[in-house]
Amino acid sequence: MNNVKAIKESEALVKKYEKQSNDVKNNREFEAINKEMEMQQLEVKLAEKHIKDATEEIAEKAVLLEKAKKNIVGKEEILTTKKGS
Repeated sequence: MNNVKAIKESEALVKKYEKQSNDVKNNREFEAINKEMEMQQLEVKLAEKHIKDATEEIAEKAVLLEKAKKNIVGKEEILTTKKGS
């Protein structure tokens, strides 16, 4: 959830900087605002990457969990068979 919050905050800052860029008084101020906008856009991309990576990791772990559950069922069947003998 932190990444989603960070994305929203960064997008809000980008909008703020876009408004400020209309009222710049000199080139240095304009460049500073543009640099801040670029940084916030990079923050958004980084947060999106973290979300994507986490989603992929969750999917991989879900597959491993299913394999483990199937393995447990198989072992329980063997145990039941051995107890019955």
